[in-house]
Amino acid sequence: MRYTARRPTPLLQRYVECFWTLEGKDTPPGVERVLPDGCVEWILHVGDRWSRLVEAGCGTLGRELQPRAFLAGQLSRYLLLEPGRHVQTFAVRFRPAGAALLTGGGVDALTDRQERIENVLGPIGIELTERLLLARDDSGRQNLVEAFLLERVRRTQQDGRVEAVVDSILRDAPGANVARLAEAVSLSPRQLERRFAARVGLSPKAFARTMRFQSLFRMLGDEAGQRFADLALAAGYFDQAHLSRDFRELSGQTPRQLLAAQGEVSSHFTSTERLAELFPR
Repeated sequence: MRYTARRPTPLLQRYVECFWTLEGKDTPPGVERVLPDGCVEWILHVGDRWSRLVEAGCGTLGRELQPRAFLAGQLSRYLLLEPGRHVQTFAVRFRPAGAALLTGGGVDALTDRQERIENVLGPIGIELTERLLLARDDSGRQNLVEAFLLERVRRTQQDGRVEAVVDSILRDAPGANVARLAEAVSLSPRQLERRFAARVGLSPKAFARTMRFQSLFRMLGDEAGQRFADLALAAGYFDQAHLSRDFRELSGQTPRQLLAAQGEVSSHFTSTERLAELFPR
């Protein structure tokens, strides 16, 4: 499958990480493990829809067909997906606090959920989806989405304090301290927790945990020969047991299992250029 990422217009870079597309014909059957990455995404299946694998009891997995267009909330643990045969997916990856531009807040209500876009935007969501499906190509789709989001920017007043806390966590994910973070933006810890969850979809500590996991995953890919214990300390884990526990809870696998089994699709979503710069070797 071919993955392509495009930057948003400069006026949207505060809110949008990138626009991405995924295309593939005669896709072989298989399961993709998608890991928490700290971002909310607006996804449109132009081609065949994907299926989400969910626990159906007695150790079996059931399949839920994803909507044609939906908002994928923050992940607190891994997600199992099965692509359709003809893949053509267009998506908006928001920055950690950017999806509130679309929802107006309440991003935490979407955590670990996939909500139809019309349930988020109302009737305009149906109309916009139809226009996106009829667009000539992905550049046309990006233009439509950017025009829609820019109009919301003009009508929205955003409090930059949550974004400032996000940036602080990205700079120092292992040492996130809610009291210190709150003091730095003139909020009480409780006010910060509430505002952060509403804008980002996770608590500050849960977001920091996800960022630490992402940084370590990149380190594992770059420094496969190093001992896990050394990498654990470098990424801010207390010890190797702490690392292993986070991996099992967030990915459902051990570090070595995860690297060995990483799928074609999931490899595009386990680290980003931004994180690679923030967590250099």
